[in-house]
Amino acid sequence: MALAGVVTLALALRFAYLRQIAALPFFDRPVGDSAAHLRRAAEIASGAFLPARPFYYCSIFYPYYLAAALALFHGSLFGVCATQVLAGALVVALLAGLARAIYGPAGGLAAGLLGALYGPFAFLEADVLGVVWGQLALALGLLGGLAWASAERRAPGRGAARLVLSGIAFGLAAVERPNLLVIPPLVAAWCAAQTGVRRALAPLLALAVGVAVPIAVVLALNVAGSGRWVPLTTSGGINLSLGYHAGATGTYDEPWERKAPEFSARHTEPEEAMIAMASAETGRPLSPEEASAYWGRKAVEWIRTHPAAAAALTLRKAALMLNGTEVPNHLDYDFIRDRAPALWLMPLGFGAVLPLAVLGLGDSLRRRRNTRPGGAAPAPRPVLPGARAGSLLLLLASAGAMAGVLPFTVADRYRAPMVPALIVAAGGGVGVLIRLYRHPGDRADRRVLALLTASLLTALVTMIPLQRPLRGRDWWMFAQAYKDRGDLPAAAAAYETAVRVEGGNGELLNNLAVVYRALGERDRAIAALREATRAEPGLAYPHKNLGMLFAARGEYDSALVELRAAGRIDPADAQTQGAIGALLAERGEPVAAAAAFALARRLAPRDRRLMELIRHYDTAPGRGTPPGSLRR
Repeated sequence: MALAGVVTLALALRFAYLRQIAALPFFDRPVGDSAAHLRRAAEIASGAFLPARPFYYCSIFYPYYLAAALALFHGSLFGVCATQVLAGALVVALLAGLARAIYGPAGGLAAGLLGALYGPFAFLEADVLGVVWGQLALALGLLGGLAWASAERRAPGRGAARLVLSGIAFGLAAVERPNLLVIPPLVAAWCAAQTGVRRALAPLLALAVGVAVPIAVVLALNVAGSGRWVPLTTSGGINLSLGYHAGATGTYDEPWERKAPEFSARHTEPEEAMIAMASAETGRPLSPEEASAYWGRKAVEWIRTHPAAAAALTLRKAALMLNGTEVPNHLDYDFIRDRAPALWLMPLGFGAVLPLAVLGLGDSLRRRRNTRPGGAAPAPRPVLPGARAGSLLLLLASAGAMAGVLPFTVADRYRAPMVPALIVAAGGGVGVLIRLYRHPGDRADRRVLALLTASLLTALVTMIPLQRPLRGRDWWMFAQAYKDRGDLPAAAAAYETAVRVEGGNGELLNNLAVVYRALGERDRAIAALREATRAEPGLAYPHKNLGMLFAARGEYDSALVELRAAGRIDPADAQTQGAIGALLAERGEPVAAAAAFALARRLAPRDRRLMELIRHYDTAPGRGTPPGSLRR
């Protein structure tokens, strides 16, 4: 009954949050990985079941689920997220069951409450991402491992089927997040410790067979669809380079972002950008696998030549993984919490769970027998027979999830696989606190004091400020959503807020100018574009848009200056070259105009509007009005 109440509470709070976030303007217009998953789901729904090229994004099976769920709910993202909320409540129930099996009824109830009130769980469940399914797979994998260990104690050698199912669950978690492949070898070592080396072969084979099943399905899909033998994804190399390059911070930061801002602005799709930059740097077209291998070699070379910086960066990533802040990669947890008050009703975060988990793990791992600290008399709440083994499994699963992230970049959803095992252990930590409250004499034990001190120090570590929030990015998403809906005043207000909190961002200023232009406020648009050119001189868009505005006002000399500046930054932009040709024709410079038009033709021979512009000046040189439309 208590568990039913906890799960009901989890569902009520999560649906309250889902209703609030669904009312925000960007909910039905996802960006980033969510948009990529939806595109792939649309392809699957149209009959393209097999991938045309090897998988790049993680959450490989998630688009297949999306295609089915969207068909069931008639395209409703709310319906999709509602099923994920139900899955999240199931995760809470499973974590409570795990904690009960390891730490007893009090630990189980505590873990259930911790899971129900853990805000980041609800936050990720209500997003178009596959995180919750990875959590569910991990919880099932841990449960299968404990079930096998229990069967092994009763009848050695007869629990292999449970371990196969556990391996399948861990394999599914790895398909959702490939770096979780670190966990199965650790679980295999744990299995060997339970049986002894001589009897370890059978359980290890059972676990390996289970893990191999989902990966074999992914490999079959890749081979059948693209003809390429890619076991999971082609993003491993670029992800390593995101984590290790000059200027890397440990969070998502493209290796080319600072040196090529124009490239970053134009190439916003991660896979396409990875391939395009690698191809440009090598001077030849590369396949996704070749591009990923190229970036992997670059990362390894940077680590080899900058060992001290690489070590410091790894330590920073470890600190971020253990920090109480939810590092954003998609949506910002703190920003959304200010706009969806239901998240405040789930007040627990990583900073609360980790110290309790340290307490629970430390207490059970240090106690080999079911005695009270000091060995005097039987403990009132004895450690269950499998508590030490179960705690070790939790520790390995959480540590494996963390180790799998450290070579790459840290973000809230990448850290999320650490949390299920930690919440189970935190339930044990609550049990320790209850025991110490009921039996004050236990507090005098030096080992207990050391454990409490370690838990307190862990809490302090989670509070160290390591990450500065980038609120401009969050307001940018609001502005884009309002613009897509046609609410230009609201879009302008959101962009203005973004510019205030993140000044010096040329792309933000450029997009603000686009909205001003659409609202008919040309003077404000010009002012914003001038500021953008000063903020990021290497960005072509502001120069191009400024040139177009000047051309629309008949200020051809000023327009030509700005368009030529845009052309120097991005000589491959056919529209800019065509506009330059039109301006030169208006100025009576037919030879220079013809050269610009010829270049534009070579760059975009199939651009119909560009060809119409060129034909206009070919048939009526010196007449016409250059186009004044803004890019983006």
